Parts: sequence; structure tokens; C-alpha cells
Amino acid sequence: MTFKIKLILFAIGFSLFSMFGFHFICQSHMKNIYACQVGIYSVEENKDAKVSQLSSSGYETYTYIKENQYYVLSMISEDLSEIEKKC
Repeated sequence: MTFKIKLILFAIGFSLFSMFGFHFICQSHMKNIYACQVGIYSVEENKDAKVSQLSSSGYETYTYIKENQYYVLSMISEDLSEIEKKC
């Protein structure tokens, strides 16, 4: 086997090893995040009314906009059982 072929095989093997190693390291540090979605609103005033209702009841609220829709979340946690109890 010539040196060129050995070098190419080494480069391919090292690339694969590095790719799988990077993937494994990234996967081991990822966490699952769970949320309790309260509603999806197309009108901002309806979203604001729900947010103020939840806030006055003592819930912490989170909102975001996606494709002209307002999403309202009431809880975010890494613990699924906590979300299931309160949602």
C-alpha cells in the first residue's frame, strides 16, 4: 500500500472518529426542557389578557411569536413530573 493511500485512509478514519466524538460529547450535555403551553393567540390583546390573568394568579409567564401567532407558556422546567403536576 502506498503512502498516499495510507494517508487518505488515516484522514478518513480520523475525520469519522472526530465527528462521532463531537456528536457524543454534545449529546451528553444536552438537556430536555419541558413547558406548559397555555394557548396560541392570533390577536395580541387576547395574549396580553391571558398573560395578565396568569400573572395575577401567581404564575410566571413566557411568550414568543412564531408565524404571526402568539404562544403563551406558564412554566418551563427540566423536570417533566413537575410540569405534569402543575399544568
